[in-house]
Amino acid sequence: DIHRMYRTLSQDFSEKPFEEVVRNCRDLTKKYFSCTPVLFQMGILYLNHCGLAGTKEQTAALIEEAMALFERVKEESGDIGLASQAVNMEALCLLQLGRPQEVLELLNACEITRLTPEPLLARAWQMVGNPNEAKSILQASIYHTLLELLNLMLPYQELCADHKTAYEETYRRIEAISHIFQLDSLHPGIRMNICLSSTRGFLHQGDPETALDILEKYAALAACDFAQMRLHGDTYFDLLDDWLEKNLVLGRDLPREESVIRSSMLQAVADDPDFSQLLDHDRFRMILHKLKAAQDSGRQN
Repeated sequence: DIHRMYRTLSQDFSEKPFEEVVRNCRDLTKKYFSCTPVLFQMGILYLNHCGLAGTKEQTAALIEEAMALFERVKEESGDIGLASQAVNMEALCLLQLGRPQEVLELLNACEITRLTPEPLLARAWQMVGNPNEAKSILQASIYHTLLELLNLMLPYQELCADHKTAYEETYRRIEAISHIFQLDSLHPGIRMNICLSSTRGFLHQGDPETALDILEKYAALAACDFAQMRLHGDTYFDLLDDWLEKNLVLGRDLPREESVIRSSMLQAVADDPDFSQLLDHDRFRMILHKLKAAQDSGRQN
């Protein structure tokens, strides 16, 4: 039911006036105010669509609303995992609102522990005669850990932007991981984030040609069949699709509709002030043209 509600509201954000959809969201939030899983997903919905607000003030106001929902989930949920996710999302809201000191206070107050029960779960399933379930759990854990690793390496790469050798070595290792796990097809979304971050880094180092090479990869990924953007496995992660459908609230679906995502792909390049130095390059104008074509394709679909 939460999945269906989220999908309906996400579709509404792509088709209806922003304020009308937000009012509907607020009504649903009041109706299900005692259901923390609903409140958590409503906060996620707000964050994924706050960029559609007309002004910076409206965007900030919606982020504040999302943060209040995450705070309630943190305080009221009896699910430790959900409460932990809510803390992380609250921290993300604070960062987007430009309040880093509060992020430090929030996260420093949390005990950071990394438990990995999946090998024990897998062994238990194997012992009760279900090796397929054991493989499924380990595949999901490998996949999740892979994405976690890249989400750690990307901000580290950005911090190394003033140190050419460290930056290039971090970039090389990220690319090696991406190649080994075939992320261009397995998870184009995170590959696109890597491309944007790396483009900024090489521009910072005064290497626009390499930056444009990477940005062309971004444009190629943006033009891919949108079905590839959904969470999915491959020939190696051959049990992942079923695991995602069974264990994630949204299953394999994306948190925003295609037209909204395609538009954000263009905006991420066209509106980034770091890329303004590329405006006189023919290659950059061609990249923008390809992204605009992808955006138009999303609107037609």
